[in-house]
Amino acid sequence: MGDQPAALPSIASIVVATDFSDGAAAAIDWATVIALKHGARIELVHAIDAVPLTSVPLDVQQQAEGRLGEQAAEVRKAGVEAVGTCRPGRAWKVVADVEREVGADFVVIGSRGRTSYQRLWLGSVADRIVRTAEVPVLTVHPEDAGKASLRTVLVATDFSEESLLAADAALRLTTGLAGERRLILLHVCDLPMDYGIAVSANVIAQARADDEQRARAELDRLAERYRSDRLHVDTMVVAGYPATVAQEEAEALGADLVAVGTHGRSGLQHLLLGSIAERVLHHAPCPVLTVRRPGDPRETDTEEAVSE
Repeated sequence: MGDQPAALPSIASIVVATDFSDGAAAAIDWATVIALKHGARIELVHAIDAVPLTSVPLDVQQQAEGRLGEQAAEVRKAGVEAVGTCRPGRAWKVVADVEREVGADFVVIGSRGRTSYQRLWLGSVADRIVRTAEVPVLTVHPEDAGKASLRTVLVATDFSEESLLAADAALRLTTGLAGERRLILLHVCDLPMDYGIAVSANVIAQARADDEQRARAELDRLAERYRSDRLHVDTMVVAGYPATVAQEEAEALGADLVAVGTHGRSGLQHLLLGSIAERVLHHAPCPVLTVRRPGDPRETDTEEAVSE
């Protein structure tokens, strides 16, 4: 783990899901800033969720395509190559299809859609995109519009493969930025309290101290993996519930981005997705980058499995 990571690949293609809401507008704003710094192309994707999917009214299709064209034109005015794709289908499935077709490096989504829609982004569409995307997903809140910055990145890590991938993906986004950047590696000691037998307070305290000592040593090795002349790396070990700690520390540190893996070590009682990562997506004071291990069968979703 102390070895330096391989050179991070450049970013060439970004898929942005849009439902024309304020959340989607914020996602487009962030994607545009990132694309400008990396010379990437943006693919705006809008899904028309009609029943049956084969009979989308012509006026609905034309209206959606018109608005999508307007958004693509605004992105191009900023100096970024952009095109729009409008298709019938469930939003998470359409985004996944386009992501694979264009070979996207990242997916950017808004955390909430229009409240008048049957399905809100967060807890439904966005959650499914996070679960099924084969590339890192950046989730942006409506209030993040106009605040695109990647100077200070907080990575919540349990030392699993997913959390290392999350750190790499976050740094990949910041590559090419002028000036110094700050990476904060956070490990939260979350000891399960259901021991099944009576355990003394001294035993619990010693177990927590041992856990924190091991975590600090692991974080120090991980920090050396990323530290460079232009990247200042800090480490933190905090006791508590991971989602709450990540939220509070991100706010206290003024983080521009929080990065997490969608699953932690398989031996942990708390899998990140559906628990920690989902709560961070809901409550983080800044955009959240989620990363899953490619090909992980635990994350493979099907339309039947998530159908309403």
